[in-house]
Amino acid sequence: LDEPTSGLDSFTANNLMRLLCSLAHNRNRTVICTVHQPRSELLLIVDLVLLLSQGKVVYYGPAKEMLPYFESLSFPCPIHVNPTDFFLDLVTVNPRSVRAKQTSTQRLNHLSNAFQQSKHNTQLLSAVEAERQAGSAFNNSVSIASAFSVSRDNYQTLNTADTNKPPARPRPYTTRKSGTFLALPVLISRSYINVFRDSVASTTRIGQILALGIIFTVSWLKLGDDQTSVLNRRGLLYECLTFLFVGVLNAIAIFPPERDVFYRERMEGLYGTTSFMLTYLAVELPFELSALGIVCTLFFGVVRLHFTWSRFFLFYLTAFCLQFSGETVGIFLCASIRDVGLGNTLASLIMSLALLMAGFFRSTDSLPYPFHYLNYASPATYAAEIYAIGEFDGLTFTCPEPPAPCLYPTGTVMLDTLGFDPGTIFSLALALALALSL
Repeated sequence: LDEPTSGLDSFTANNLMRLLCSLAHNRNRTVICTVHQPRSELLLIVDLVLLLSQGKVVYYGPAKEMLPYFESLSFPCPIHVNPTDFFLDLVTVNPRSVRAKQTSTQRLNHLSNAFQQSKHNTQLLSAVEAERQAGSAFNNSVSIASAFSVSRDNYQTLNTADTNKPPARPRPYTTRKSGTFLALPVLISRSYINVFRDSVASTTRIGQILALGIIFTVSWLKLGDDQTSVLNRRGLLYECLTFLFVGVLNAIAIFPPERDVFYRERMEGLYGTTSFMLTYLAVELPFELSALGIVCTLFFGVVRLHFTWSRFFLFYLTAFCLQFSGETVGIFLCASIRDVGLGNTLASLIMSLALLMAGFFRSTDSLPYPFHYLNYASPATYAAEIYAIGEFDGLTFTCPEPPAPCLYPTGTVMLDTLGFDPGTIFSLALALALALSL
């Protein structure tokens, strides 16, 4: 472990080191770690200490013998001073001045040479040589530990009843991936805690769609039933296709950090892709459904779109499918491309093309050959037709006084202009659901 206590307070760092020590003793594991700014209690917790400086070994042996060893070299630790800090200061080369660097380097060389002549180094080399000749890798740790006379309290007692019988090897410690239903509650709970802790993430999840809905409501406030309102309604329905963009922006803003955490935890075998995606859906869906519910209420209550409960829920579900489709595209791009900027650019191009081919400005049947067939895979195409049929079917508009022409006496005329057939509404809903599932 590389500095496992870095960034932790003194109390937490001490508990972490005690936990590592218990894992080493109770599971018969070898735990090697570097410690940054260790507490003085560290010498009471760990078994062996390796002190290095400039690539030179200054000390390697039992932690409890560290103080007597340096005191024998005329470097006693002052009272009320953290021994670990004292030892680190003792072996650090001071580069602040030529004289200080020379003095500290000489002290380091002296300490390194002293260790080479010490009994600790002699015992270590003897134990390593004995194990090399025996050819037993497992007994290596046992002989080295015994060479340093590690106490029973700090080292797991070995079974020496039968000296001819080799000690039992410890069972390998493996990480078992949690099942989906076991991991889901933990992952969902963690995700919601992170969401409510991060106000920016919460605002991003619900703020974009609400802001867009408020802007549309103010821009198309109180639509009438005159000829001008016909084109205004068509313009609003086209702008509602931009829910596709909102989904993409949400995914690009939220998904990359969660993706990185998932990649790291999946490599450790904690859970699988299914658990991650179900957790992502469980967190995102409530925000999306609630925000879209508020926006649709504004459209039908304040903007005064053609209201019946069936039209309201049809509009609501279509808007949700659009936003969810956009978020799916954003997730796919973020999972495929690590560069968020490039993913955002590609998503904008894809979404812009989908909106232009939706049918509000040019009939889908008149599109060029490749785009005509590509349009069948676009959720925006089906959503545009569902929007238009749900709004204009059965709607009647007032006509101006003659001789002014009455271009759209009914909503059916607008549907004929767009090339939309009201009789296909259920087929369109099924096609949109299919496109969403794909």
